[in-house]
Amino acid sequence: MNTIVFELFPSAKRKALSISCDDGRDHDRKLVACLNRYGLRGTFNLNSGCLGKPGYLKPEEIATLFRGHEVSTHSVTHPYLPHLSREGVVEEVYTDRKNLEALVGYPVRGHAYPGCGFNTAIVDMLPSLGIEYARTCECTGAFDLPDDFLRWRPSASFGGDLLDAACRFRNLPPLWSLQHLLVFGHSTDFARDESWARLEEFCSLMKQDPGVWAATMMEVVDYLSAVRRVKSTADGSVLHNPSAISVWATVNGQPTEIGAGETIRA
Repeated sequence: MNTIVFELFPSAKRKALSISCDDGRDHDRKLVACLNRYGLRGTFNLNSGCLGKPGYLKPEEIATLFRGHEVSTHSVTHPYLPHLSREGVVEEVYTDRKNLEALVGYPVRGHAYPGCGFNTAIVDMLPSLGIEYARTCECTGAFDLPDDFLRWRPSASFGGDLLDAACRFRNLPPLWSLQHLLVFGHSTDFARDESWARLEEFCSLMKQDPGVWAATMMEVVDYLSAVRRVKSTADGSVLHNPSAISVWATVNGQPTEIGAGETIRA
């Protein structure tokens, strides 16, 4: 019997980093420029109804500014969703999704709960609105992947624990499980106290770790979904990847790439 363990991210990396930023404020321009300098990726959760207002990004710059990153929903007007009717939640999330898709030209599939407001009814509604993951703002301090991507809790915020989380993440020894650092906040967090140097230091620390896959949140979800779709013969001798992206596994102790649509003999 072959030993097959799905314990790797792309390029046989064991750790992944995602950066999630809310609201679409004009300071996002400076944050994106920093991420781009270090080759990191961001997920930007935008309130489409606020774009173009003072202090916010302009609609016409969204596609260009966030090229290479991910845009996701954050509701149209940033209400506390549990205080809305079912119809109100649908209007805020689904309309935000449609508005943002018109700007970026691709399916928008993620969400961040405005004001951290959600409940079971809202979570249950999201898949019917085309939402495949949703981020909360309750930091865990840990680096485990979530059991439920619609209740995805971050590891740390852009605040004082950002560099501590980065150092702990870099120093993690190889573990059985995949490890993921998810940090979140607002670009205004850095602008408020002129702490952009903290962001620069964080990005530098992450760039220096060759074992970290810098990915958007949707890329993480898509990759893990592809891993779950891999088919195996009963004896583990043949593996088939029906997905449109490559996946990686440790096969008999060796890191192995299974290409999109590829069938391999283990």
